Amino acid sequence: MLPLLADVISLHFIPQLALNGDICRISYLCVSERARGRGVGALLEEHAESLARQRGCDRIELYCHERRTDAHRFYHRQQYLESPKYLYKSLDDAN
Repeated sequence: MLPLLADVISLHFIPQLALNGDICRISYLCVSERARGRGVGALLEEHAESLARQRGCDRIELYCHERRTDAHRFYHRQQYLESPKYLYKSLDDAN
């Protein structure tokens, strides 16, 4: 069986009409359990920052559920600030 490689980052670059800089949004940052604590996540995030700067973004944003406390510690080490207001509207008729 081949090992599952799960070290990946997914980015979206969002143009802003009313602001000077665009936004880079991290939609997924996944590091396999075996690679955690070895700097892989930091390398992926630093690459995202480099790409965001090249594309004229003035910030990177992401959503990280409150239950993911280990991920919060990682993002704080990467100098992310908390913006606590997050709203959503469910379009799932089952809810």
